[in-house]
Amino acid sequence: MNPSNKERFAYALAGIILVIAVTALVLPMYVQIPENNHDAIMLSIGVVLGWGTTVVGYFFGSSKSSADKNQLLADKTPTDPVQP
Repeated sequence: MNPSNKERFAYALAGIILVIAVTALVLPMYVQIPENNHDAIMLSIGVVLGWGTTVVGYFFGSSKSSADKNQLLADKTPTDPVQP
């Protein structure tokens, strides 16, 4: 099954978001955050981790399964004619 451009974009975007989320989580362990920027950076890290949570929830939750089911139903051709 060949993935469509839409699926490729979704996977690429999800991968980028997860890389950014992991980087945002690990980087403060090694880099000193200036005191006057601490709150803004912590808020930004929280937002990025929220994005990562959304990506994981989509791909491992019911949303992905539901989208796959809808695609299967859209691709299915009726085998029996509709009876009035």
